[in-house]
Amino acid sequence: MGLTRMDPLRSSGPVVSAAYARPVIGIVLSIPIALVQVFDIVIHVATGRVEPLRIASNAVVLAWATVILSGRPTAGFVGITVGSIGG
Repeated sequence: MGLTRMDPLRSSGPVVSAAYARPVIGIVLSIPIALVQVFDIVIHVATGRVEPLRIASNAVVLAWATVILSGRPTAGFVGITVGSIGG
């Protein structure tokens, strides 16, 4: 079993197997989202306007980004993520 296979419906050449494909959009979006959350925490602490609920929500988003970037989201994690956005 190789990393690539020929797609019989297209003559454009080999296609990367789905087993090896990674959700690139999650990785691409997770990094800037995490950076914005860290920046938000730093700004609020630096200005002396610490809001515990806001910091907690930033921590939740950072945890989500860490799981996505680790490449190991479980089915339960994906269900919670989709459910939290109303899907």
